[in-house]
Amino acid sequence: MSRHSYSDQVRALTLCSLRVNAVRAERYHGLDWLRAVAALLVVMLHAGLAYTLTPWPGLAWPVHDPEPVRIVDALTWWIDGFIMPLFFLLGGFVAAHLFLRRGGKGYLRHRVKRVVAPFLFGCVVILPLDLYVWLLGWVIEGRIPLRKLRSLKLGEAGQDLWGVGHLWFLQYLFLFSVVMWAVQHAWDMWHAVRAARGKMTSARTAVDRYAETRLGAILAPVLCCLPGAVVLWWEPRVVIGFRHSWHPLVANFLYYAPCFIFGWWLLHRRRSGDHVGRFSGWHLAASAAVFAVLLPLVREHVGGELAGSRRILLCVLFAAFAWLSSVGWFGLFLNALGKRKPPEWVAYLAESSFWMYLFHHPIVGLAQVSLGKSGLPAWGKYCLSGAAAISLSLLTYEVFVRRTWVGRLLHGTKSTPAVAVEPDVIRLPHPVEPDVAGPKRRAA
Repeated sequence: MSRHSYSDQVRALTLCSLRVNAVRAERYHGLDWLRAVAALLVVMLHAGLAYTLTPWPGLAWPVHDPEPVRIVDALTWWIDGFIMPLFFLLGGFVAAHLFLRRGGKGYLRHRVKRVVAPFLFGCVVILPLDLYVWLLGWVIEGRIPLRKLRSLKLGEAGQDLWGVGHLWFLQYLFLFSVVMWAVQHAWDMWHAVRAARGKMTSARTAVDRYAETRLGAILAPVLCCLPGAVVLWWEPRVVIGFRHSWHPLVANFLYYAPCFIFGWWLLHRRRSGDHVGRFSGWHLAASAAVFAVLLPLVREHVGGELAGSRRILLCVLFAAFAWLSSVGWFGLFLNALGKRKPPEWVAYLAESSFWMYLFHHPIVGLAQVSLGKSGLPAWGKYCLSGAAAISLSLLTYEVFVRRTWVGRLLHGTKSTPAVAVEPDVIRLPHPVEPDVAGPKRRAA
């Protein structure tokens, strides 16, 4: 075999291995529903942080209401338990699609433009707003004197303040994207070379067969939760609290990496995750039962850190709830709503969700500071804070973002039509057959 023909075979088999599970172009409308709902849940999560029964460990927040509400506390912990694993699962699913569609170089360029650039924008524009809203709340509560707004010398009061705040998601998303690019590229090349030399491996086939079985579909999320439980035992504040930092933290990386990998793997399944969606109802029912047992443990841990067997139980239940909920909701939205075109208001929420994620944070804080001395009940402040953040995010998106350079920065297009923005649109290309005759031949 000539060197040229051998390289052509390797290249063709590599392309085939990347696309072997792809189906004809299909629009997953359920992901638009998922992004719209998840964005609203993130806003309501942050809206509830001022009204929990006990302030979160390590979390710097502008105010904390002296009369919290138990139902708001429960709702906040419920959202916190699964929302970021769900986002990383979705991020891995979308990233795998981008790698499949654009190839290695195009994938990395896309990740830099659509993740790094918005992250830098948020650091320059959003984080200063966050900082002064937080300091204003602390001045009103008497935690710092007014002159600190100018000097920013906060001492111990500011030890949990400095970091990238809620933008940490983009930081980890890009890191996971780069790591999976390297892993996927190495895996596909190794598999293609072995196939070209006639040394086929059954490892991938065995994994695929297991995933298609009922037992594999039910147990996969449960097995994946074990690394998360170990990480939580080591550092509970990964999710039961917060850790501010300017750089990625090892515990956070280890906790969320399996979610991203699982989402990446789902796209490479023959039916793109249908095996998970078939049992989404069971996953969600199990997650509700787990949360009922988990919530008292979480409240006990926040009041005074647990140890021994109760700490182990807390970590196992929290990780199990995160995986059961995120996989259940992802499968439900992907399959139950996957072929239904969403109404215009859902499409608009999905389109604006990235901006809502960036912009809502200081608005929530400002609303909570403004309502702090109002005399309203805590549940009313919670609803008003969430409503103000959602409405102002949508208003500023329509007026200042959608058809401006900010919209191009976030979405890559001058005018962002509803539900037509990558990476939110999942369109799988036609299958590509092996081309052993040369690089000029292509599948239709």
